Amino acid sequence: MKVQQRVALNVIESALQALLPVEAKEVVDALTKSQCTQFELERLSANSTILQPVRLSRIESDSELEQFLLSMKGQHTHAAMLQQCIDKFGKERAPSKSALNRFIKKTKRRWNGE
Repeated sequence: MKVQQRVALNVIESALQALLPVEAKEVVDALTKSQCTQFELERLSANSTILQPVRLSRIESDSELEQFLLSMKGQHTHAAMLQQCIDKFGKERAPSKSALNRFIKKTKRRWNGE
């Protein structure tokens, strides 16, 4: 998935999380049916505080690193995950402790549907 597509997906997911499941389904169905034009999307974005651009973390911007971390879900301590990232990707490309903790926290929220 391209970075621009991932950003769009994050924006949509964030907006849908503010709705009840039934409402979110209605929005997704409406988007699927209407296939909004660029003008409609720009108008919707300009009139909505929900649809704000989401900045991807350095981990999310690096799909190989992100997939590597996701593949270790629940199997290792944070320290072990960080060390494996350093071993595989090098110290420059590996996330910091703080970035790894933020990524894990964000990922857990997504998996738990919060």
